Amino acid sequence: MAIVQKRYWIVFGFLIVAIAYQHVLSRESCLLSEHAELQGIPYQVGSWRGADQPMEQPILDMLGLDAYIQRKYVDDDNRILWLYVGYYRNQRQGKGIHSPKHCYPGAGWSLVGKGIESIPLDAGNHESLRVNRLIFQKDEAKQVVLYWLQSGDRIMHSEYTQRIYLVLDAIRFNRTDGALVKISTPLIGDLSEVLEYQKGFIKHIYPSLQRSFSGDRRL
Repeated sequence: MAIVQKRYWIVFGFLIVAIAYQHVLSRESCLLSEHAELQGIPYQVGSWRGADQPMEQPILDMLGLDAYIQRKYVDDDNRILWLYVGYYRNQRQGKGIHSPKHCYPGAGWSLVGKGIESIPLDAGNHESLRVNRLIFQKDEAKQVVLYWLQSGDRIMHSEYTQRIYLVLDAIRFNRTDGALVKISTPLIGDLSEVLEYQKGFIKHIYPSLQRSFSGDRRL
């Protein structure tokens, strides 16, 4: 009997969260953060040089972004990285972050590997950034994707955690802003080598992302 009651309350709790989620995301937020200053993200990142790759209008209309960056970076060894940042001032019904877990398969890519990567940011205080790692394949081509989610002052790799905080922040602060940051690279050669220069790129660009999204506050 106790187990049945416990399951009842668990299901009841999920229903309450789901109802709250639908309610708060259907409202217009009256406490809006200003547009992220994404154009302040540098084109020169260490040895990497970037060039904007604008999206086609039909894709922008589908995503409903309020601000974005899509850039191709190339370093002195002719290695390639793609940086994507998609920002929403409001995440309401039908408008919100599109996970790479769904976007890539929708474009014909198959997920062949996944995990979590930890990126050291500051040797002094042992600060690190945890990000998702996905590996996709289409025919003979492979892509390594590192990404994380931002919601308010938080950086998260868990999409479930991001949704919970989205509801809580909407209830408490009437704000539903958020962003996806994604770094993707063709997988050519050794995976560990690709991850090493992806992480190096993230360490270089992370402070600029901090400033772009939240000024002196942490992301």
